[in-house]
Amino acid sequence: MTHASPSPSARTEQSSHTAGTAAPAERPLSAGAAAFLAERGLSPRILTLLPVAFGTARGRECLVFGQVVDGVRAGYKARFLAEKEFFQKIGTPQRLWNLDQCQGSERIFITEGELDACALVQAGISAKEVVSIWGGAKGEESANLRQAHDALEQLVGVKSIVLCTDSDSPGRALRACLAKVLGAARCSFVDWPPGIKDANEMLVKCGADALRHLVLTGSVHWPVDGLFRLSELPDPPRLELWDAGFPEWRGGLKLAPTMFSIVCGHGGHGKTAFMAQIWQQVARQNLIRVGVCSMETRAKPHYRRHIRQFFAGKLEANMTPDEIRRADSWIEDHYRFIQHPSDRPDLRWLLDVAETAVVRDGCRAIVVDPCNKLERSRDTRQSETEFISQFIDELMLFAKDLSCHIQITVHPSKTPIGHKGAPELEMAAGSKSWETKCDQGFVVWRPSLFADGEQQTECEFIVRKSRFDELGFPRTFNMRWDLNLGRYVSADHPMGGRHDAA
Repeated sequence: MTHASPSPSARTEQSSHTAGTAAPAERPLSAGAAAFLAERGLSPRILTLLPVAFGTARGRECLVFGQVVDGVRAGYKARFLAEKEFFQKIGTPQRLWNLDQCQGSERIFITEGELDACALVQAGISAKEVVSIWGGAKGEESANLRQAHDALEQLVGVKSIVLCTDSDSPGRALRACLAKVLGAARCSFVDWPPGIKDANEMLVKCGADALRHLVLTGSVHWPVDGLFRLSELPDPPRLELWDAGFPEWRGGLKLAPTMFSIVCGHGGHGKTAFMAQIWQQVARQNLIRVGVCSMETRAKPHYRRHIRQFFAGKLEANMTPDEIRRADSWIEDHYRFIQHPSDRPDLRWLLDVAETAVVRDGCRAIVVDPCNKLERSRDTRQSETEFISQFIDELMLFAKDLSCHIQITVHPSKTPIGHKGAPELEMAAGSKSWETKCDQGFVVWRPSLFADGEQQTECEFIVRKSRFDELGFPRTFNMRWDLNLGRYVSADHPMGGRHDAA
């Protein structure tokens, strides 16, 4: 690589972390830069093998990772040596780093960072076989998937791909996305030894020979449908858990992306309001966005009234204009509402719009309340049971592929003769598949709606099913509707489920 000084036009960029940083002026290797490389097990020779150079910016030393396209430098990303702070030139192509040098190679090693790619080359892997994900692992599944799809377009013709991402949860999540998009048949992965996070750390702690041996001979084929040894199974990303938001429940109920849940209950028992409150609390505590397809409760004014009250901790009628503005601003940022233009949605339309809500707008949960209007897409040759089973399969696949939670509200069928009390999940209208296939099943039940002419507020929130221990276990939470606050509170707690408003 020729380390030429940047052109004057390259000095107009803004940093992703440091605004107004001028393009680094490349310099001969200083003692500080040599020490930086040595601490990471890298020799100055690495600067001649990969598009990386030493430079200075704002009076500070940095490493400059050049982005080269068709032999021409098209931008860069730089890292200050004294602290882990990056900046890059505006307009730099967001593609695999060092890809230009790897054109035509049949085998590619993918790392999560440029220094890890340098470590592989230092260990003896050909510089024509090593690339790095330009943006590194992301916290959001949708962002990792976008990077994986970009990589797919850039690695056409590559027969073998070795995934060398970090061993932490974000690195494993990125690895899973890459394997899914790039194809399991040509992907293998490296599991770093205990206590080792990435390729650079292994180079420093174990040496070049150990690193080269592991990535060349110790990678494991990505599992495909069939039978595997335990060692061949990659560790899945840790399940992201969202607390339901009632402190009195002491963490007894969790929700999570990739899960599919149902809510069952008779009309007028408060299913919509109860789950709207839980999702508002989840969104507020975990800073997530929720997509709502409410087909019986209008987004304006009814659903909005619920969320305003939950946000402010008081009845909408008692809120000041400023409190309403604050609540609506929060709703604007944390919710997306899904409404069919002619109020005739079907499953395919719902999934198409929901995908946009997840991928483009960042929604982590999609709530459909209720599902009965979606049956229009049912083939006349299908029984109701067949349709619902297929319907659930598509929703569960959607939840896993896009790493979001899908929740469906289902009305119960007619109560069997002799049944008393809250409905069972198997009573959900249309099919027993609602009970057998869901990951979580909830029931909202009010023992009495009115007595002696007065509205009764006691309510039971019943967890009928929880597929995984991390999500909680079957139990009943005794609740009541607080008429003065317009929200549910615990009936078992002396504080009555007090929630402070923002």
